Amino acid sequence: MMRRSVAGIAAVGAVSGALTNVADAVVIRATQSQMVRSLAGELYVGVTFGVFIAAYFIWRDGVRTAIKGVLFVGISAAAYLIALSAATFAVLGSSHSLGAGSTPVTIPLLAPLAGGAVGAFPLMLGALFLFGTTERGFSWLTKVWLGTAAGALLGVIGWAAGATFGRSLVLAAYALHLRPPGMSLETDVAQQIPQFFSLHVIWQAGLAAVIGYFASHEVASDSTATQSLDPATRPPRNRLMTTVGGVVIAGLLAYLTVHVTRTVRQEKAASQRMDAYHKAEAEAPSQTNLPPVPPLGINDTLVMEDLGGLQVEKPMVGPLEAFGRDPKTYTYSVAYVPNRNAPFRTYQPMVRAFVDQYPNVEWAQYRTKYPKMFNPALDERSVLSTVTKFGLRIVMNTMMRGPDGSGALYYLWPSRNLVVLISYEMPSVDEVFIKRYLEKHPSSW
Repeated sequence: MMRRSVAGIAAVGAVSGALTNVADAVVIRATQSQMVRSLAGELYVGVTFGVFIAAYFIWRDGVRTAIKGVLFVGISAAAYLIALSAATFAVLGSSHSLGAGSTPVTIPLLAPLAGGAVGAFPLMLGALFLFGTTERGFSWLTKVWLGTAAGALLGVIGWAAGATFGRSLVLAAYALHLRPPGMSLETDVAQQIPQFFSLHVIWQAGLAAVIGYFASHEVASDSTATQSLDPATRPPRNRLMTTVGGVVIAGLLAYLTVHVTRTVRQEKAASQRMDAYHKAEAEAPSQTNLPPVPPLGINDTLVMEDLGGLQVEKPMVGPLEAFGRDPKTYTYSVAYVPNRNAPFRTYQPMVRAFVDQYPNVEWAQYRTKYPKMFNPALDERSVLSTVTKFGLRIVMNTMMRGPDGSGALYYLWPSRNLVVLISYEMPSVDEVFIKRYLEKHPSSW
């Protein structure tokens, strides 16, 4: 009976491993939601194994264990995340390469060994805690450690079988069209996907067998103890070990909750930023039938005088760098430094002024709302704020400014078809620069 039980749960683990190998392709084809894909990418391995093992015990013990099964699925998901972290640290601690694209990956055996052990420990603890029947004590903990050692060994065996067994699994997946779009056998081999395929099947089948063996052994032992001992003579319940097991499981579930919550928040933020990026792209003015832009004179654009105790340097005129669909026009710049005669490449705190020339007012307004150095997909909109200086509205950009005054602080505004930007590359902010440029180019913001 015990042998049939172990063989049955091992088969369940093998099926779980096989489905794990194709779950990513199924998710990619089933949904376009980046949040769902991200969560699935982090959880599907652990959840798949947890669901299958929990289903086995529910089938064995009845629906009364359904709540325990749900808890085990959560433990399994958390165990995979922890195992993945352990394996990642093992790789980062070595000189092996993670590769990219078709660049070969070289992952040391230490990674599956560490991941296999770290993942097996909470799964063994959770399975015996939830589905075991004997009094929890040191013999119970010994089984957990034995299962952990088995997980480490299975990790190494599963990884080593990638060149043969794993490759066959990958070929079968391609034959059944169960690989993600855009993948190829060459890329899979370079990224050691066959090793992952064999690892999933062998490790999950092997650990399922270990769990089934110890759980079945406990059932058999408990049945004997029930027949031979009356309640008054049974060994007392080991409350310390029960408490420790419960605390560990609660910690795993709490870790899973925090991880999922953080992922959801990150994906929501990323989605909002991409929406902001697409909105910015849609608001860009047309480039159709733009008038020619003749260059302006230096004195028409820049304030060529010493300001705020700083000396004006030689101005520069050049083509305005095109960002995406921006029209190509002209930019004018000048720096104000403590000593214009300082040796070349001597660092000096300074204030710089830029005047970008656009073909029309619409482009100037657009590049004030979405400055060139601001990327809606990466930067928080909160770094841009409208402030009033000398009775006129302008934009303050703090994206490069540190809380201690380090980094650059920007002020910018549109004036007809020009965008004026004052860059304070020093802690102090003398607003005489803003004042003089507003006098020369009044803000239309």
